[in-house]
Amino acid sequence: MSSPSSLLSTPLVEALQDTDDPPSETPLPEEDVEDINVSEKRANPESETLPAAKRKAKTTKIPSDILQKRREGRARAMASLQNKLNELGIKRTDVENDLVFSSIPTIPLINQKNYYTDYLKKDDQFKMTRKLKNLSSIKEKLTSPDVEAEDEQEGDDDEKSQTIVLHPGSSTIRVGLASDVDPHLVPNLIAYQKKSETSQTFERDPKREVVNGDITVDDPDFTKTGKIITSNFKERMKYYKRRILPNSQDTCYNFNKRQQPEIIPEHNDVHRIDYTNPDAKFIVGEEVLKLKDESNWVIRSPFDSGKFHDLSSFYSSFQEILADVENMLSSIITDILEIDPKKISNYNCVLVIPNLFDKTYVETMCFLLLNSLKIGNISVIQEGISATFGSGISSGCIVDIGAATTKICCVDEGMILPNSQVELSYGGNDITRALVKMLLNNQFPYGDIDLNDLSDWNLANELKEKYSTFQDADIAVQMYGFVSRKANQPSKKYEYKLFEELMIPAMGLFYPDFFKDGSDQRRVLGKKSSAQKEVDVLNSSRVLPKHSDYVSGTYDNPVSKLQQFEQLGKLITLMEDDAVLKTLKNIDDENFQVSDDASDEKLNYTPLDLAIIESITCASFNDKNRMKRLYESVLLVGGSSLFNGLDLILIDRIHIWRSKLLSSNLLDDIVKQYEDEVTPAVQNMLINSTAVPIEILSSSKEVNPSSMIWKGGCVYSRLKIINELWISLDDWDMLGSRCLNQTCLFNY
Repeated sequence: MSSPSSLLSTPLVEALQDTDDPPSETPLPEEDVEDINVSEKRANPESETLPAAKRKAKTTKIPSDILQKRREGRARAMASLQNKLNELGIKRTDVENDLVFSSIPTIPLINQKNYYTDYLKKDDQFKMTRKLKNLSSIKEKLTSPDVEAEDEQEGDDDEKSQTIVLHPGSSTIRVGLASDVDPHLVPNLIAYQKKSETSQTFERDPKREVVNGDITVDDPDFTKTGKIITSNFKERMKYYKRRILPNSQDTCYNFNKRQQPEIIPEHNDVHRIDYTNPDAKFIVGEEVLKLKDESNWVIRSPFDSGKFHDLSSFYSSFQEILADVENMLSSIITDILEIDPKKISNYNCVLVIPNLFDKTYVETMCFLLLNSLKIGNISVIQEGISATFGSGISSGCIVDIGAATTKICCVDEGMILPNSQVELSYGGNDITRALVKMLLNNQFPYGDIDLNDLSDWNLANELKEKYSTFQDADIAVQMYGFVSRKANQPSKKYEYKLFEELMIPAMGLFYPDFFKDGSDQRRVLGKKSSAQKEVDVLNSSRVLPKHSDYVSGTYDNPVSKLQQFEQLGKLITLMEDDAVLKTLKNIDDENFQVSDDASDEKLNYTPLDLAIIESITCASFNDKNRMKRLYESVLLVGGSSLFNGLDLILIDRIHIWRSKLLSSNLLDDIVKQYEDEVTPAVQNMLINSTAVPIEILSSSKEVNPSSMIWKGGCVYSRLKIINELWISLDDWDMLGSRCLNQTCLFNY
């Protein structure tokens, strides 16, 4: 084996021997000169003893091509050496086979200056858009090219008629197709046959005492508040120069006490009711009101105040409520809307929910509609926004007077303004109860009336709707009549006289203590409940679980700070100017807490006129133009807003209770100028300001105010944007309730 030195020296020697070129006089680079000097020193050690001048002259005679050949020779020698090492198996491989630290590829850092992405910037990246494109392509394939314009118009009408609009209420469920003129009104009742023969007995409601033939309702709070309302009623009549006879009430009292009912033969009763005793497992709606024997049935109401009726004593579990809702909706779709259950997947549904909605209720209803009822697509809209769609306005203060609650909110450009939502704990049912109490105190001829009986409850509602009014000119001693119809009993005709009972029960909207029944307890009115089974809202245990945030686990239902203020009795309209400005200054701050005791379970008995003023104030105290729009567009909707003259008395009472500060057209500037106290500059601005005018929008003759919200859902279902807001079962299975975050016009 030859040594490495011999391998290196052989090519160099051969390269020097093969050259015959003449020497070059060109000076060499310094590095080449150094290489030559080193090689000469090794070959001839005696050269170091020569003078420097001779050594320099000697080195400059080596030609450049020889040096180039030397370099090439070194390269060939190194290559030959590597080949020899490869043959011997002693090649160095530690650099080439160096093991990496991890098998995971290293991702380079993003340059933030030049960062760019197209994520969610193209329509094709949205699932809804891809689905719509697929549907449109399928329709193009199925549609023939010779379709005329008339056929296309008919196709559009058919598509509109395949949308169901559902608005559950406390007393009535309004449901119908989007192409219908009016909704179907289905009473919020479902009845099951009893499995056992046990029967429940209920006391008459309201409670009464009969002494020497005189009927008296023993309720001290009701009597006390009634005197205040009567005094206000007489002052109002005097102000408008309406004459009141001094013995009007005594005249009605004595006349009613002497009246006896007249029996109407069955063949003479034109409006008699055909009572039935069905053999079905359960019945829904109007059929419940026609039961021949209610003692064999369990009657319940699954909806209450825009949510599930989980406070009812008739429900012991959440599953019972869900079963009632599913049975009721399936019966409505099949029997009333006459939709084939096999084709229900071709229909869409618009669900109308309250302004201060319960997320558990919304998500459960979406799950039932998609999974249990097999509806194709659903969409959700709030009542306040739906009312603006139905009335055709873009901004306004929506006052929805329902059966169990009264809801107020301010809408501006299609959005509900924050902290303007109010839900009052009284409605039309409370007016009905107050009317019955006053009639009994006035010796009502039908003294056995019982609000726990469905027929009597409907009779009381009928009397309220026919005769209650706010028109001063209609208040006089007048004679009225009605017919009482019950199963297995002959029809009876009664006559009676009324005076102040025409107006005072409805005045309870402005004096809500009239409805309290002496405690903070709410009855399940007119739905087979007794005074013994009152439900304490503050201390009750709900069967419906509370909704909580997935990440933090905290309660995350929508909250209105104005609602919390009113639940605690802190009314802005009754505060001093300094306290009002402090409250308005901090109410929009996210860190501002009303109170540690604030809860949505507390009842709110704020008068209607004060609640409207406070809602508009909290929504527009920082924008004078918005305040003007809201006060000029107060919209009354709901089944209990049909009292004649309600708009006129509401304007009067808002003017009475609205202070100089809250009615000022410079309120936004005053709030900005206010620091810690009312300065002279603020007082001057208040003196120089003018009051914002008030206007109540008149009810449309074409649309009934009680169906205005439902009609708004029909308008919403015909908007082009609705195609991007539908939620299908696949979407719900994939994303769950997160679908609502992306497909709602409001902040869910």
